[in-house]
Amino acid sequence: MQVVPRKRNLLSALFSILTLLIFPTCAFAIVAQQAIGSNTAFPTFPLNLGEKSSVTFGERTTNYQFIHDRVLVKANAGWGYVSQGTGIVGLDFASLVGDSAALGLNLSYQQDKLEAVIHHMKYWLPLGWRWKGSLSYMQGRQQFNFLQTSEKAKLSQLTYYGAIDWLNTSNLGAGIQSVGLATWGGKSKNHSQFEEQEYAVDTQDYFLITRDHRWLSEGRLLGTALSFQYVPNADFPWIFKGSVGQEWLKYPYMNGGADNYRNLYLDGRLDYQLNRLSAFNLGYKYGVVENRMEVGWRYSYLGLSGFYSQGRNGLDNQYGALLNVDILALLSKPKRTEMQAANNILPVSHAVRENKISPTELLQETILRPIQLPIAFMVKVDPTGVKHFRVEKAGLPNGSFVTSQGNIYIPVTQGPSVIFSALVNGQPVSGVEGKFNTQANQLVVITKNLPDPVSMDDYVVDIEDSSTGTVYRVSFELVIS
Repeated sequence: MQVVPRKRNLLSALFSILTLLIFPTCAFAIVAQQAIGSNTAFPTFPLNLGEKSSVTFGERTTNYQFIHDRVLVKANAGWGYVSQGTGIVGLDFASLVGDSAALGLNLSYQQDKLEAVIHHMKYWLPLGWRWKGSLSYMQGRQQFNFLQTSEKAKLSQLTYYGAIDWLNTSNLGAGIQSVGLATWGGKSKNHSQFEEQEYAVDTQDYFLITRDHRWLSEGRLLGTALSFQYVPNADFPWIFKGSVGQEWLKYPYMNGGADNYRNLYLDGRLDYQLNRLSAFNLGYKYGVVENRMEVGWRYSYLGLSGFYSQGRNGLDNQYGALLNVDILALLSKPKRTEMQAANNILPVSHAVRENKISPTELLQETILRPIQLPIAFMVKVDPTGVKHFRVEKAGLPNGSFVTSQGNIYIPVTQGPSVIFSALVNGQPVSGVEGKFNTQANQLVVITKNLPDPVSMDDYVVDIEDSSTGTVYRVSFELVIS
Protein backbone atom coordinates (compact mmCIF):
# COMPACT_ATOMS: atom_id res chain seq x y z
CA MET A 1 0.00 0.00 0.00
CA GLN A 2 1.20 3.49 -0.77
CA VAL A 3 1.34 6.27 1.79
CA VAL A 4 -1.70 8.57 1.67
CA PRO A 5 -0.74 11.22 -0.93
CA ARG A 6 -0.17 14.91 -0.22
CA LYS A 7 -0.59 14.70 3.58
CA ARG A 8 2.49 16.82 4.26
CA ASN A 9 1.70 19.17 1.41
CA LEU A 10 -1.80 19.74 2.79
CA LEU A 11 -0.45 20.42 6.27
CA SER A 12 2.16 22.83 4.90
CA ALA A 13 -0.44 24.66 2.83
CA LEU A 14 -2.80 25.08 5.78
CA PHE A 15 0.07 26.32 7.97
CA SER A 16 1.00 28.84 5.28
CA ILE A 17 -2.57 30.14 5.14
CA LEU A 18 -2.59 30.61 8.90
CA THR A 19 0.73 32.44 8.71
CA LEU A 20 -0.74 34.85 6.20
CA LEU A 21 -3.78 35.38 8.39
CA ILE A 22 -1.75 36.05 11.51
CA PHE A 23 1.11 38.03 9.98
CA PRO A 24 -0.36 39.69 6.91
CA THR A 25 2.42 42.24 6.52
CA CYS A 26 5.43 39.96 6.09
CA ALA A 27 5.38 40.37 2.32
CA PHE A 28 5.37 44.17 2.67
CA ALA A 29 8.33 43.99 5.05
CA ILE A 30 10.37 41.98 2.55
CA VAL A 31 9.65 44.50 -0.17
CA ALA A 32 10.68 47.30 2.18
CA GLN A 33 13.97 45.59 3.05
CA GLN A 34 14.75 44.96 -0.60
CA ALA A 35 14.11 48.62 -1.37
CA ILE A 36 16.38 49.72 1.45
CA GLY A 37 19.08 47.27 0.37
CA SER A 38 19.08 48.70 -3.17
CA ASN A 39 19.40 52.31 -1.85
CA THR A 40 16.04 53.19 -3.34
CA ALA A 41 14.20 56.03 -1.66
CA PHE A 42 11.35 54.67 0.41
CA PRO A 43 8.82 56.97 2.10
CA THR A 44 7.66 56.42 5.66
CA PHE A 45 4.01 55.40 5.93
CA PRO A 46 1.80 53.56 8.45
CA LEU A 47 -0.46 50.64 7.57
CA ASN A 48 -3.38 50.07 9.94
CA LEU A 49 -4.25 46.38 10.39
CA GLY A 50 -7.09 46.67 12.83
CA GLU A 51 -8.09 48.03 16.18
CA LYS A 52 -4.74 47.40 17.92
CA SER A 53 -2.43 46.18 15.15
CA SER A 54 -0.30 48.19 12.74
CA VAL A 55 2.93 48.21 10.78
CA THR A 56 5.05 51.23 9.82
CA PHE A 57 7.53 51.14 6.94
CA GLY A 58 10.40 53.65 6.74
CA GLU A 59 13.68 54.08 4.94
CA ARG A 60 15.69 52.79 7.89
CA THR A 61 13.20 50.98 10.09
CA THR A 62 10.14 48.76 9.90
CA ASN A 63 8.04 48.62 13.07
CA TYR A 64 5.45 45.91 13.57
CA GLN A 65 2.88 45.89 16.36
CA PHE A 66 0.45 43.01 16.79
CA ILE A 67 -1.83 42.91 19.85
CA HIS A 68 -3.53 39.52 19.98
CA ASP A 69 -6.72 40.25 21.91
CA ARG A 70 -8.69 39.04 18.88
CA VAL A 71 -6.49 36.13 17.77
CA LEU A 72 -5.31 32.95 19.48
CA VAL A 73 -2.60 30.62 18.12
CA LYS A 74 -1.33 27.49 19.85
CA ALA A 75 1.28 24.95 18.74
CA ASN A 76 1.03 21.35 19.95
CA ALA A 77 3.55 18.51 20.11
CA GLY A 78 3.33 15.14 21.77
CA TRP A 79 3.11 11.38 21.43
CA GLY A 80 0.24 9.00 20.71
CA TYR A 81 -0.31 5.27 20.46
CA VAL A 82 -2.74 3.20 18.38
CA SER A 83 -0.99 0.14 16.94
CA GLN A 84 2.41 1.75 17.54
CA GLY A 85 3.76 4.87 19.19
CA THR A 86 4.19 7.93 16.96
CA GLY A 87 4.79 11.64 17.37
CA ILE A 88 1.94 14.15 17.17
CA VAL A 89 2.19 17.77 16.01
CA GLY A 90 -0.63 20.26 15.72
CA LEU A 91 -1.73 23.86 15.47
CA ASP A 92 -4.80 25.60 16.92
CA PHE A 93 -6.02 28.94 15.57
CA ALA A 94 -8.99 31.14 16.49
CA SER A 95 -10.03 34.64 15.48
CA LEU A 96 -12.90 36.86 16.51
CA VAL A 97 -15.51 37.68 13.87
CA GLY A 98 -17.15 40.80 15.17
CA ASP A 99 -17.58 41.17 18.93
CA SER A 100 -19.70 38.09 19.68
CA ALA A 101 -18.53 35.35 17.32
CA ALA A 102 -15.31 33.50 16.46
CA LEU A 103 -13.94 31.02 13.94
CA GLY A 104 -11.45 28.31 14.91
CA LEU A 105 -9.28 25.63 13.35
CA ASN A 106 -7.50 22.58 14.81
CA LEU A 107 -4.83 20.81 12.78
CA SER A 108 -3.30 17.56 14.00
CA TYR A 109 -0.87 15.20 12.31
CA GLN A 110 0.69 11.94 13.34
CA GLN A 111 1.97 9.00 11.33
CA ASP A 112 -0.92 7.57 9.27
CA LYS A 113 -3.47 10.15 10.48
CA LEU A 114 -4.22 13.79 9.62
CA GLU A 115 -7.20 15.72 10.99
CA ALA A 116 -8.59 19.20 10.41
CA VAL A 117 -11.47 20.55 12.53
CA ILE A 118 -13.17 23.88 11.85
CA HIS A 119 -15.33 25.61 14.48
CA HIS A 120 -17.84 28.44 14.62
CA MET A 121 -19.10 29.94 17.86
CA LYS A 122 -21.51 32.81 18.48
CA TYR A 123 -23.30 34.47 21.39
CA TRP A 124 -26.59 36.37 21.26
CA LEU A 125 -26.81 38.75 24.19
CA PRO A 126 -28.75 39.80 26.17
CA LEU A 127 -31.03 36.96 24.97
CA GLY A 128 -28.58 34.50 26.47
CA TRP A 129 -28.19 32.10 23.52
CA ARG A 130 -24.94 30.42 22.51
CA TRP A 131 -24.18 28.32 19.42
CA LYS A 132 -21.21 26.13 18.58
CA GLY A 133 -20.70 24.07 15.43
CA SER A 134 -17.73 21.89 14.47
CA LEU A 135 -16.85 19.89 11.38
CA SER A 136 -14.00 17.35 11.37
CA TYR A 137 -12.32 15.65 8.42
CA MET A 138 -9.83 12.90 9.15
CA GLN A 139 -7.82 10.78 6.74
CA GLY A 140 -5.09 8.21 7.13
CA ARG A 141 -4.23 4.53 7.15
CA GLN A 142 -4.94 1.77 9.67
CA GLN A 143 -3.87 -1.84 10.03
CA PHE A 144 -6.56 -4.55 9.99
CA ASN A 145 -6.20 -8.25 10.78
CA PHE A 146 -8.14 -10.58 8.53
CA LEU A 147 -8.43 -14.37 8.75
CA GLN A 148 -4.78 -15.13 7.97
CA THR A 149 -3.44 -11.83 6.65
CA SER A 150 -2.97 -8.23 7.74
CA GLU A 151 -3.37 -5.13 5.55
CA LYS A 152 -3.24 -1.34 5.88
CA ALA A 153 -6.34 0.38 4.53
CA LYS A 154 -6.64 3.98 3.37
CA LEU A 155 -9.53 5.59 5.29
CA SER A 156 -11.33 8.89 5.69
CA GLN A 157 -13.97 10.10 8.13
CA LEU A 158 -16.29 13.11 8.28
CA THR A 159 -17.97 14.00 11.58
CA TYR A 160 -19.99 16.97 12.78
CA TYR A 161 -21.18 18.56 16.03
CA GLY A 162 -23.76 21.24 16.75
CA ALA A 163 -25.01 22.64 20.05
CA ILE A 164 -27.33 25.43 21.15
CA ASP A 165 -27.36 26.55 24.80
CA TRP A 166 -29.37 28.97 26.87
CA LEU A 167 -27.33 30.92 29.41
CA ASN A 168 -28.83 31.95 32.70
CA THR A 169 -27.36 35.45 32.45
CA SER A 170 -29.20 36.57 35.58
CA ASN A 171 -27.35 33.99 37.68
CA LEU A 172 -23.78 33.52 36.44
CA GLY A 173 -22.38 33.40 39.94
CA ALA A 174 -23.67 30.02 41.12
CA GLY A 175 -26.02 27.15 40.34
CA ILE A 176 -27.06 26.05 36.85
CA GLN A 177 -25.42 28.51 34.46
CA SER A 178 -26.56 27.00 31.17
CA VAL A 179 -28.66 24.22 29.64
CA GLY A 180 -28.71 23.13 26.02
CA LEU A 181 -29.14 20.51 23.33
CA ALA A 182 -26.36 18.95 21.25
CA THR A 183 -26.32 16.59 18.30
CA TRP A 184 -23.45 14.96 16.44
CA GLY A 185 -22.73 12.22 13.95
CA GLY A 186 -20.53 11.09 11.12
CA LYS A 187 -19.53 8.44 8.64
CA SER A 188 -16.29 6.71 7.74
CA LYS A 189 -15.17 5.53 4.32
CA ASN A 190 -12.75 2.84 3.15
CA HIS A 191 -10.75 3.72 0.04
CA SER A 192 -8.88 0.38 -0.28
CA GLN A 193 -9.85 -2.85 -2.01
CA PHE A 194 -8.02 -6.07 -1.16
CA GLU A 195 -7.76 -9.22 -3.22
CA GLU A 196 -9.70 -12.09 -1.70
CA GLN A 197 -7.78 -15.03 -0.27
CA GLU A 198 -8.61 -18.73 -0.61
CA TYR A 199 -7.61 -21.49 1.81
CA ALA A 200 -8.37 -25.22 1.65
CA VAL A 201 -8.20 -28.27 3.89
CA ASP A 202 -8.39 -31.91 2.67
CA THR A 203 -10.58 -33.90 5.08
CA GLN A 204 -11.61 -37.54 4.91
CA ASP A 205 -15.00 -36.90 3.29
CA TYR A 206 -14.73 -33.52 1.55
CA PHE A 207 -12.55 -30.59 0.53
CA LEU A 208 -13.21 -27.63 2.84
CA ILE A 209 -12.72 -24.30 1.06
CA THR A 210 -12.47 -21.07 3.09
CA ARG A 211 -12.76 -17.79 1.21
CA ASP A 212 -11.83 -14.47 2.84
CA HIS A 213 -13.12 -11.49 0.85
CA ARG A 214 -11.28 -9.13 3.23
CA TRP A 215 -14.09 -6.62 3.40
CA LEU A 216 -14.26 -3.68 5.79
CA SER A 217 -17.42 -2.22 7.30
CA GLU A 218 -17.81 1.57 7.38
CA GLY A 219 -19.40 2.84 10.60
CA ARG A 220 -22.15 5.47 10.85
CA LEU A 221 -22.67 7.43 14.08
CA LEU A 222 -25.53 9.52 15.43
CA GLY A 223 -25.85 11.04 18.88
CA THR A 224 -27.91 13.56 20.81
CA ALA A 225 -27.77 14.82 24.40
CA LEU A 226 -28.95 17.41 26.88
CA SER A 227 -26.08 19.47 28.30
CA PHE A 228 -25.63 21.73 31.32
CA GLN A 229 -23.03 23.78 33.20
CA TYR A 230 -23.03 24.01 36.98
CA VAL A 231 -21.14 26.03 39.61
CA PRO A 232 -21.89 25.30 43.30
CA ASN A 233 -21.25 28.87 44.48
CA ALA A 234 -19.43 32.00 43.40
CA ASP A 235 -16.52 31.45 45.81
CA PHE A 236 -15.84 27.81 44.86
CA PRO A 237 -13.12 27.70 42.14
CA TRP A 238 -14.50 25.05 39.80
CA ILE A 239 -16.99 24.56 36.97
CA PHE A 240 -18.68 21.30 35.99
CA LYS A 241 -20.05 20.68 32.48
CA GLY A 242 -21.94 17.52 31.57
CA SER A 243 -24.20 15.85 29.01
CA VAL A 244 -26.69 12.98 29.12
CA GLY A 245 -28.10 11.41 25.97
CA GLN A 246 -28.07 8.53 23.51
CA GLU A 247 -25.72 7.29 20.76
CA TRP A 248 -26.35 4.95 17.83
CA LEU A 249 -23.65 3.20 15.80
CA LYS A 250 -24.29 1.11 12.70
CA TYR A 251 -21.91 -1.16 10.78
CA PRO A 252 -23.51 -2.25 7.48
CA TYR A 253 -22.26 -5.53 6.00
CA MET A 254 -21.79 -6.62 2.41
CA ASN A 255 -24.37 -9.42 2.76
CA GLY A 256 -27.11 -6.84 3.44
CA GLY A 257 -27.09 -7.23 7.22
CA ALA A 258 -25.70 -4.88 9.83
CA ASP A 259 -24.57 -4.60 13.42
CA ASN A 260 -26.59 -1.94 15.26
CA TYR A 261 -25.49 -0.61 18.63
CA ARG A 262 -27.40 1.77 20.89
CA ASN A 263 -25.91 3.07 24.09
CA LEU A 264 -26.43 5.58 26.86
CA TYR A 265 -24.18 8.59 26.36
CA LEU A 266 -22.54 10.46 29.26
CA ASP A 267 -19.78 13.03 29.43
CA GLY A 268 -18.46 15.37 32.08
CA ARG A 269 -15.68 17.90 32.47
CA LEU A 270 -14.39 19.54 35.64
CA ASP A 271 -12.36 22.78 35.38
CA TYR A 272 -10.57 23.74 38.59
CA GLN A 273 -8.76 27.04 39.18
CA LEU A 274 -5.54 26.25 41.05
CA ASN A 275 -4.43 29.88 41.24
CA ARG A 276 -4.43 33.03 39.13
CA LEU A 277 -1.97 31.58 36.61
CA SER A 278 -2.86 27.89 36.44
CA ALA A 279 -5.90 25.66 35.96
CA PHE A 280 -6.60 21.94 35.92
CA ASN A 281 -9.27 19.99 34.01
CA LEU A 282 -10.52 16.42 34.06
CA GLY A 283 -12.96 14.95 31.54
CA TYR A 284 -14.71 11.63 30.88
CA LYS A 285 -16.85 10.26 28.08
CA TYR A 286 -18.94 7.08 27.97
CA GLY A 287 -20.46 6.24 24.60
CA VAL A 288 -21.03 3.69 21.89
CA VAL A 289 -17.75 4.37 20.07
CA GLU A 290 -15.35 4.78 22.97
CA ASN A 291 -14.87 5.36 26.67
CA ARG A 292 -12.39 8.21 26.99
CA MET A 293 -10.65 9.96 29.86
CA GLU A 294 -8.86 13.30 29.45
CA VAL A 295 -6.72 15.28 31.86
CA GLY A 296 -5.09 18.68 31.38
CA TRP A 297 -3.08 21.31 33.18
CA ARG A 298 -2.35 24.86 32.06
CA TYR A 299 0.10 27.39 33.41
CA SER A 300 0.29 30.79 31.73
CA TYR A 301 0.98 30.18 28.03
CA LEU A 302 1.91 26.49 28.53
CA GLY A 303 -0.46 23.51 28.64
CA LEU A 304 -0.06 19.77 29.12
CA SER A 305 -2.81 17.23 28.38
CA GLY A 306 -3.23 13.47 28.15
CA PHE A 307 -5.97 11.05 27.11
CA TYR A 308 -6.87 7.38 27.10
CA SER A 309 -9.55 6.03 24.77
CA GLN A 310 -10.94 2.52 25.20
CA GLY A 311 -12.41 1.54 21.85
CA ARG A 312 -15.79 -0.19 21.88
CA ASN A 313 -17.65 -2.42 19.43
CA GLY A 314 -14.63 -3.45 17.39
CA LEU A 315 -12.49 -0.27 17.63
CA ASP A 316 -8.90 -0.05 18.88
CA ASN A 317 -7.66 1.55 22.10
CA GLN A 318 -5.65 4.78 21.91
CA TYR A 319 -3.72 6.97 24.32
CA GLY A 320 -1.34 9.90 24.16
CA ALA A 321 -0.03 13.15 25.62
CA LEU A 322 0.38 16.68 24.23
CA LEU A 323 2.27 19.82 25.17
CA ASN A 324 0.80 23.06 23.78
CA VAL A 325 2.11 26.62 23.72
CA ASP A 326 0.17 29.84 23.23
CA ILE A 327 2.51 31.31 20.62
CA LEU A 328 1.28 34.89 20.67
CA ALA A 329 1.32 35.08 24.47
CA LEU A 330 4.86 33.69 24.43
CA LEU A 331 6.06 36.23 21.86
CA SER A 332 4.34 39.16 23.55
CA LYS A 333 6.97 39.48 26.31
CA PRO A 334 6.08 43.01 27.50
CA LYS A 335 2.47 41.94 28.02
CA ARG A 336 3.15 38.41 29.24
CA THR A 337 1.98 38.96 32.82
CA GLU A 338 -1.27 40.48 31.61
CA MET A 339 -1.87 37.61 29.20
CA GLN A 340 -1.04 34.95 31.78
CA ALA A 341 -3.94 36.11 33.92
CA ALA A 342 -6.31 36.67 30.98
CA ASN A 343 -5.82 33.23 29.44
CA ASN A 344 -7.16 31.26 32.39
CA ILE A 345 -10.69 30.02 32.89
CA LEU A 346 -12.28 31.91 35.74
CA PRO A 347 -14.37 29.80 38.11
CA VAL A 348 -17.71 31.53 37.83
CA SER A 349 -18.35 31.72 34.13
CA HIS A 350 -17.51 30.92 30.51
CA ALA A 351 -17.13 33.69 27.95
CA VAL A 352 -19.85 35.84 29.50
CA ARG A 353 -19.41 38.02 32.56
CA GLU A 354 -21.93 40.67 33.54
CA ASN A 355 -23.63 40.26 30.15
CA LYS A 356 -20.37 41.09 28.37
CA ILE A 357 -18.32 38.74 26.23
CA SER A 358 -14.70 38.14 27.17
CA PRO A 359 -12.72 37.91 23.89
CA THR A 360 -10.01 35.73 25.43
CA GLU A 361 -12.50 33.22 26.83
CA LEU A 362 -14.46 33.17 23.58
CA LEU A 363 -11.30 32.27 21.65
CA GLN A 364 -10.41 29.56 24.19
CA GLU A 365 -13.88 28.02 23.95
CA THR A 366 -13.88 28.16 20.17
CA ILE A 367 -10.77 25.99 19.67
CA LEU A 368 -11.92 23.26 22.06
CA ARG A 369 -12.50 20.08 20.06
CA PRO A 370 -15.89 18.64 21.17
CA ILE A 371 -15.41 15.44 23.13
CA GLN A 372 -18.38 13.97 21.27
CA LEU A 373 -16.33 13.70 18.06
CA PRO A 374 -14.59 10.29 17.87
CA ILE A 375 -10.80 10.27 17.60
CA ALA A 376 -10.67 6.82 15.95
CA PHE A 377 -11.77 5.69 12.51
CA MET A 378 -15.15 3.95 12.82
CA VAL A 379 -14.10 1.02 10.61
CA LYS A 380 -13.81 -2.67 11.42
CA VAL A 381 -13.46 -6.00 9.60
CA ASP A 382 -16.69 -7.25 8.03
CA PRO A 383 -17.20 -10.76 9.49
CA THR A 384 -19.52 -11.73 6.63
CA GLY A 385 -16.51 -11.59 4.29
CA VAL A 386 -15.41 -15.08 5.41
CA LYS A 387 -17.22 -17.92 3.57
CA HIS A 388 -16.90 -21.68 4.01
CA PHE A 389 -17.72 -24.15 1.23
CA ARG A 390 -17.22 -27.88 0.75
CA VAL A 391 -16.89 -30.26 -2.18
CA GLU A 392 -17.85 -33.86 -1.39
CA LYS A 393 -15.25 -36.44 -2.38
CA ALA A 394 -17.82 -39.20 -2.94
CA GLY A 395 -18.60 -38.12 -6.52
CA LEU A 396 -14.98 -37.52 -7.57
CA PRO A 397 -12.51 -40.00 -9.11
CA ASN A 398 -9.81 -41.53 -6.91
CA GLY A 399 -6.64 -39.48 -6.80
CA SER A 400 -8.42 -36.13 -6.60
CA PHE A 401 -6.73 -33.64 -4.28
CA VAL A 402 -6.82 -29.97 -3.31
CA THR A 403 -3.96 -27.49 -2.81
CA SER A 404 -3.71 -25.09 0.12
CA GLN A 405 -4.79 -22.26 -2.23
CA GLY A 406 -8.05 -24.06 -3.05
CA ASN A 407 -7.31 -25.48 -6.54
CA ILE A 408 -8.87 -28.94 -6.96
CA TYR A 409 -7.08 -31.44 -9.28
CA ILE A 410 -9.31 -34.21 -10.68
CA PRO A 411 -7.80 -37.02 -12.86
CA VAL A 412 -10.21 -37.74 -15.72
CA THR A 413 -8.74 -38.83 -19.08
CA GLN A 414 -5.96 -41.16 -20.20
CA GLY A 415 -3.99 -38.43 -22.00
CA PRO A 416 -4.08 -34.70 -22.78
CA SER A 417 -7.56 -33.24 -22.66
CA VAL A 418 -9.59 -30.10 -23.41
CA ILE A 419 -12.75 -28.71 -21.80
CA PHE A 420 -15.76 -29.47 -23.98
CA SER A 421 -18.46 -27.66 -21.95
CA ALA A 422 -19.23 -26.41 -18.43
CA LEU A 423 -22.60 -25.86 -16.75
CA VAL A 424 -23.67 -24.52 -13.37
CA ASN A 425 -27.22 -25.27 -12.24
CA GLY A 426 -27.99 -26.17 -15.85
CA GLN A 427 -26.75 -22.86 -17.30
CA PRO A 428 -23.50 -22.27 -19.24
CA VAL A 429 -20.61 -21.09 -17.10
CA SER A 430 -19.34 -17.62 -18.03
CA GLY A 431 -15.59 -17.14 -18.22
CA VAL A 432 -14.78 -20.86 -18.32
CA GLU A 433 -11.05 -20.25 -18.86
CA GLY A 434 -10.69 -18.46 -15.52
CA LYS A 435 -12.61 -21.10 -13.57
CA PHE A 436 -11.47 -24.38 -15.15
CA ASN A 437 -8.45 -25.57 -17.10
CA THR A 438 -6.67 -28.82 -17.86
CA GLN A 439 -3.18 -30.08 -17.09
CA ALA A 440 -2.28 -33.32 -18.86
CA ASN A 441 -5.06 -35.73 -17.88
CA GLN A 442 -6.42 -33.61 -15.02
CA LEU A 443 -9.25 -31.12 -14.71
CA VAL A 444 -8.22 -28.16 -12.52
CA VAL A 445 -11.01 -26.33 -10.66
CA ILE A 446 -9.88 -22.82 -9.64
CA THR A 447 -12.28 -22.37 -6.75
CA LYS A 448 -11.32 -18.76 -5.91
CA ASN A 449 -12.88 -17.69 -9.24
CA LEU A 450 -16.16 -19.53 -8.65
CA PRO A 451 -18.93 -17.24 -7.34
CA ASP A 452 -20.28 -17.66 -3.82
CA PRO A 453 -23.24 -20.08 -3.91
CA VAL A 454 -26.50 -18.99 -2.31
CA SER A 455 -26.78 -22.45 -0.74
CA MET A 456 -25.50 -24.99 -3.31
CA ASP A 457 -24.23 -24.79 -6.89
CA ASP A 458 -24.24 -27.93 -9.09
CA TYR A 459 -21.37 -27.99 -11.62
CA VAL A 460 -21.12 -30.34 -14.63
CA VAL A 461 -17.95 -30.23 -16.75
CA ASP A 462 -17.44 -32.32 -19.93
CA ILE A 463 -13.84 -33.03 -20.94
CA GLU A 464 -12.66 -34.50 -24.23
CA ASP A 465 -9.62 -36.78 -24.41
CA SER A 466 -7.51 -35.31 -27.23
CA SER A 467 -6.01 -38.66 -28.21
CA THR A 468 -9.19 -40.80 -28.33
CA GLY A 469 -11.97 -38.24 -28.73
CA THR A 470 -13.80 -39.71 -25.75
CA VAL A 471 -15.82 -37.25 -23.67
CA TYR A 472 -15.78 -37.65 -19.91
CA ARG A 473 -18.18 -35.95 -17.49
CA VAL A 474 -17.22 -34.62 -14.06
CA SER A 475 -19.86 -33.34 -11.69
CA PHE A 476 -19.50 -31.87 -8.22
CA GLU A 477 -21.47 -29.67 -5.82
CA LEU A 478 -20.16 -26.50 -4.17
CA VAL A 479 -22.11 -26.29 -0.92
CA ILE A 480 -22.08 -23.62 1.80
CA SER A 481 -20.67 -25.24 4.92
